Amino acid sequence: MTPALTKAVPVEKSSISPQEKSPEFIKEDQLETERHLKRQQALKKRFCSGWVLACSVVFFGSSLSLAIALLTYYKNVSLREVQDRALLDQWEISLHQIFASYDLALYALVSYASGVNGNIDGESFRLHSENILSILGENDPENLGYFKFVNISEKQDYEKESLDYVLSRLGENTTLEWNKEIAQIPEEFQRRTEFYPSYCPDECFYPIQYVEPLTSNLGAVNFDILSRPDRQKDLSLARKFGRQLSHPFELFQDQVGDDGRIPFSVALIRPVLNTLDFVDIIIKFDTVLKEITKSSSPGLVTILHQTTKDIGRKNVEFVGGTEVNENLESSFVWPPVNYHELIKQDGIIGSRRIDWSGETLFVTLRRDYIDRSYLVTAVLIAFLGIGMSVVLAYSFFIHEKSVAALTRSKIEAKNAKVIAVERARTEAEKSLNEYIAHEVRNPLSVAYYALNFVSGTLVTELKTSSVRTRESIEHDLHLVGSSLQYIHELLNNMLDLNQTKTGIFKLEERPTNIRDDILQPVKDLLHRHTSPFDMKVLCPASLYVNVDPLRLKQIVLNLAKNSTKFVETGFIRLTAKKLSDEEICITVDDSGPGIPDKIRQNMFQKYQFIGDRLRQGSGIGLCLCKGLVDAMNGTITLREDYDSGVPGHPGSSFVITIPRRELSLSEINSVPMSRQDSVKFNAHLKIDIGRPLRILIVDDEVTIREVLKKTLQSIISKVEFAETSTGESAIELVRNNELQLRNDPGLLNAPDIGGYDVIFVDQFMSGSSLLMPYTGEETIRFLVSVRAQHEELRRPFTKIIGISANTCKDLHISAGADEFVRKPLPPPVEIQSSIVHLLPLPPVAKVLVVDDEQINVVITERVVQQCVPPGWTYSSATSGEAAIDLISSQAFDVIFVDKNMKNEAAGYKLDGSDVVNFLRNNPKSKSKNAVVMHISGDIAHVTYGDDSQDNEFFLGKPLPSPSELSKLLKRGLYLS
Repeated sequence: MTPALTKAVPVEKSSISPQEKSPEFIKEDQLETERHLKRQQALKKRFCSGWVLACSVVFFGSSLSLAIALLTYYKNVSLREVQDRALLDQWEISLHQIFASYDLALYALVSYASGVNGNIDGESFRLHSENILSILGENDPENLGYFKFVNISEKQDYEKESLDYVLSRLGENTTLEWNKEIAQIPEEFQRRTEFYPSYCPDECFYPIQYVEPLTSNLGAVNFDILSRPDRQKDLSLARKFGRQLSHPFELFQDQVGDDGRIPFSVALIRPVLNTLDFVDIIIKFDTVLKEITKSSSPGLVTILHQTTKDIGRKNVEFVGGTEVNENLESSFVWPPVNYHELIKQDGIIGSRRIDWSGETLFVTLRRDYIDRSYLVTAVLIAFLGIGMSVVLAYSFFIHEKSVAALTRSKIEAKNAKVIAVERARTEAEKSLNEYIAHEVRNPLSVAYYALNFVSGTLVTELKTSSVRTRESIEHDLHLVGSSLQYIHELLNNMLDLNQTKTGIFKLEERPTNIRDDILQPVKDLLHRHTSPFDMKVLCPASLYVNVDPLRLKQIVLNLAKNSTKFVETGFIRLTAKKLSDEEICITVDDSGPGIPDKIRQNMFQKYQFIGDRLRQGSGIGLCLCKGLVDAMNGTITLREDYDSGVPGHPGSSFVITIPRRELSLSEINSVPMSRQDSVKFNAHLKIDIGRPLRILIVDDEVTIREVLKKTLQSIISKVEFAETSTGESAIELVRNNELQLRNDPGLLNAPDIGGYDVIFVDQFMSGSSLLMPYTGEETIRFLVSVRAQHEELRRPFTKIIGISANTCKDLHISAGADEFVRKPLPPPVEIQSSIVHLLPLPPVAKVLVVDDEQINVVITERVVQQCVPPGWTYSSATSGEAAIDLISSQAFDVIFVDKNMKNEAAGYKLDGSDVVNFLRNNPKSKSKNAVVMHISGDIAHVTYGDDSQDNEFFLGKPLPSPSELSKLLKRGLYLS
């Protein structure tokens, strides 16, 4: 490859005085003393302003970071509160459903007992109870019971019958202790109250005749309900109202826990119709709450209270509660919590009232603490923002301090030492640029990609959240991303500005088409269909000059971007023309509000804001443009007599004059191309995927098919063609191929539409029948439908490219095409670029990442993983020596290598260029043909896109987006 024409802008070395050489010191000798005093004052002001600027950056950066962190924290807390309230509503519904199931279960048991007029035997009761418990499933109650009315005269017969039943269930080995204590109805506990049954003038009993499950509730058999006054009341109310929910009580089998907790139970009681008997269902609310709250989050406490409707909330009783700790372990609440004190506590999410069976229940949700991850996230965001602010402020301060020190030494130096001092200043500025490029860009890259990873995770996690919550969090993430992007652009501008001021700036000039390479790309980058203005490009198509296209485009982009900030209506116009045989002129005109007269004089100095409404930007854009134009020996001015012609919008017009002559066609062809053009138009580079590329061409014109085949043969190493003249025949061909593929297991990995890698489809074809022939759009839709028929096989995608002499791009793309090419066919290199970008990356490849910073290795691997198949494997080395050892023992397909790794203090003497030299030239290297991605923090060494030499690319920090990186990998792997 022929290297690019490189023009350096060096520090002048001549015999003239230092004052004549350096513009900053052009003063008369007789004013030396006065100049010294003025410079000293300026240095003090500059030093103070540097301190003020550094402190301001830290203050505003820290304030912004803290604000974003607090906003993120409170948004998360608000989201948690919404989720908690939704959870409370869900639990209220669950309790209603559970209580309804208990009502139905008890009603079924009452219906059965009423149907037999209370003549129920133990076995029938057991069978019905077991059926009911199995239906209730996870919400099964503690037990089901049957209360038998027994008169004093029937007591002995009842006790004998009860003993016989229990012995038949439990066997003859039942102990005599049970016979004495449980088989008999106790009489000593009865005490008549106002609720004692009026139909029982003599002594009577209500023993629990049957209970299921029996084994775990044996102690309750024959317990007399009338022995407790509160249960007398429950039976009376149940008889009166048809059902009754009892007050909390303790079961016989329940024991007091180690923490003193008493498990409370309640009974839902119903009378048996046409009898004096009752049935009940025993419920433990602790168990019910634990079941419905098992999916709750840490810190949630759920508490249930009970009261009666007629009493209101005066006598509210605690019946149970659960709480979840940080380990997601659920436990019961104890001691009991007073309801009236509970609702006054902090952290209450809400309380819901549930009316059931004559009683009122209150379920209350309280959060004791918030998930610590919210606070951790907020703290990380705050520290990240503050850290970046401190780094940037420190860079500003060091820069200003360094410039001030060098300026002071130059003032105090004599004329004979000025050149040496300037050389030292140049070296200091170069070191400062390298320091900022390496030390600031690395953490900036980490922050940028960490934000991308966190954003992706949050988008996935918040799919079930409300639209408002998602939009709010996405807005917060966008603010952080915009701030990081602003810092990145500001840093690049600062470095470029310093290079132009210190004389180490280099221009890489080559023949450049001003319209296609400079003005049109700027328009494409800035203009949107929603823009309130029109953007025009006025330039001859044949205007070629020898300039640095990257820097000239940077100048025009800065000026045009300033215009987009202020133009509200009208236009932005980019114009280029030849002024004379030795000069060209580029103008950027707009219909904005214009530039106030008071700032025109100093607008090309640093930290000057051209807008009079908002201080938008960093204030160094115009200063950078001036420095770049000066490096090209040109001039940049603002037209004083310009008027846009739009009423109320005088506008502004920047005129750039560059001493370059227009190149003739013979000169363009005779001048050696730069490295970028050598790759872009190199005819020997062909697509090679390791096997023949299978291509189907669908076009009714034989000439077009032949031209396309020859074109493809010139850009593809191995290719197999199939061709048809109609959409119908193409469809038939694909169908036949699919049948063959399905019958041959070895071809299941072939591309998913007929086994073709690429299909070119024309729009209008004549057809071969009397019916209306298929158009290209209809053919494409059918071909895409073939893919859906075997989507589960996960075969590689066939790429479809539409072609037409008409404007059918939208039709083809909407039908499913991946790309569109308009006739006449573009140059081969454009077709080659389209095919390469459409091809999938190889399913398997070995990657080596070489960087002396481990965090950069991790970031590089994660970025690569976002754009390559999962079958790619990765190795890493943190020094040039370690990388050479790996290259000598293994063959790698892709190698990412940092340019600056040399660290002699740590014993590492090799940098990235040494590693690549060994890779390409040493016989021990096993990766001579690997694709090499050079990584550098210096923008002067960065060339994206087509700027490559064979299979080597030069990337900057941060790395390009995954989509751009994927394009580079495809170009390196497939072009040879």
